[in-house]
Amino acid sequence: EGSGETLGLFASADRLSAIPTGAEGVERWSVPARLERAPLRAFPFADTVVLKEDDRLAALDAATGEERWQFRRSSRIVSDVSMTDGVVVATVGGDDLRDPTYVYGVDAASGIELWRLGPIYTRYHGRVVAGDGVAAFLPSEGSEAELHDLFTGHLVALAETGKVAASHSSLAWIEDGKLVVPVMDGTLLPAYDNSIRAFDLDTGAQEWRIDLDRVAGTRRNLRGVVDMPLPTGSR
Repeated sequence: EGSGETLGLFASADRLSAIPTGAEGVERWSVPARLERAPLRAFPFADTVVLKEDDRLAALDAATGEERWQFRRSSRIVSDVSMTDGVVVATVGGDDLRDPTYVYGVDAASGIELWRLGPIYTRYHGRVVAGDGVAAFLPSEGSEAELHDLFTGHLVALAETGKVAASHSSLAWIEDGKLVVPVMDGTLLPAYDNSIRAFDLDTGAQEWRIDLDRVAGTRRNLRGVVDMPLPTGSR
């Protein structure tokens, strides 16, 4: 968005087009794209749009579609990406599950690699939870999440989250200096609690925990998380 205008992006497997709202369908620009493996992911940043394609990250000028920078690692697949505080966090692996997977922090303004962590193999989930200056790696094996500085990649703290299932890791988020990890269906998956827990980003210490029922069919059996932000001052 810029100057009160919203830019709509429309993608096929091999092309990306931009159409401003209120432009009666008039295309502003169209460029080739590599989107056969996964849907388009796009993030506005300053006067650019940062894109995740199958095998690279790229920043395009929002007004013209001209490429400002690209970030690519030879014969690698970008499997997950997020952006916060001007840093793109990308999980990059290979076609073969045995190929090593690394997580990169990339400067959204320049495309320069800020840090690389890994290989993570099966120790951590490919989705990294980023926010408030931290990149959190949730354990698919073991019991400790790693909290890394978003700008340097340096380890800040460890959080005793316990093993986190893939379905649970996709629901975790960062807010107000805390990593919040919901753990669902404790009655159906005995290895996991039925709870929501929050961990301090600076120390990794557990700040609070809400335990829910462990009896199937009750009203407090956590089955999902819906993001419903409340207006400031509401209770």
